[in-house]
Amino acid sequence: MLQPGWGGNLTLELVNHGESPIALYPGSRIAQLAVHSLSSATPKPYDGKYMGPTGPWASRLGEEQKRIDRLKEVAERLHGRNPPRP
Repeated sequence: MLQPGWGGNLTLELVNHGESPIALYPGSRIAQLAVHSLSSATPKPYDGKYMGPTGPWASRLGEEQKRIDRLKEVAERLHGRNPPRP
């Protein structure tokens, strides 16, 4: 899924987790891309860490570690496991 305002080259990654090989031939139909128009400009265009790829990129989830840790703290506090931090 791409958000309005995203730009770059899409990468299609294929993985076969089965035990049998799958033959792919030139012209084989293996994917579908649906593009939708917006009726107006988006109020918040995409400006994230995956903007502008020109080839395959590894996951950048590690850049979110501080946010993930903070969400865990909030969840633990909501469930009464930890007092708020100063």
